Amino acid sequence: MKQIIALLFIGIAVFYLYEFKGAPSHHDREMVYAKALVKYKIASREIELIAVAHNYKDAQCDENLVKEALQHCVADQYCSQATFTCQETIESRYQDLLEEQPARTRYVHLTGKNDDRKGAIIVWGLTDSEARVVCDRIRAGVARDKKLDVTTKCI
Repeated sequence: MKQIIALLFIGIAVFYLYEFKGAPSHHDREMVYAKALVKYKIASREIELIAVAHNYKDAQCDENLVKEALQHCVADQYCSQATFTCQETIESRYQDLLEEQPARTRYVHLTGKNDDRKGAIIVWGLTDSEARVVCDRIRAGVARDKKLDVTTKCI
């Protein structure tokens, strides 16, 4: 369980790096999708964390910044694989998460309080009770950071 707690902090960090901290003051309203995928080997299981966001293009969807942080995750052996992309479209299964559709496991949905930003963090490979704990802890971590002007819920 300790390793699972570590993975949820990496999930929160991905969203911090993506700057889910409010809409920029002068943006052109163009939106892009960001997707981070992080794989972990915990005991005999492979756990996969996927974080997706639909955010303003000028909100610094900086692939290099996030890729560098994710490379440290691999180098420090917290995870076995880590990727990050910014793109104009996203696969329908991730769009479903952004639209708050149910999945086979619990996930965290994030919504900008005053704008159109959306995000989701899902972790595949957990038991139902582990997924519940991860979801609750991610929500608590986001709630503690007053700079994040988002609402969260577990779906």
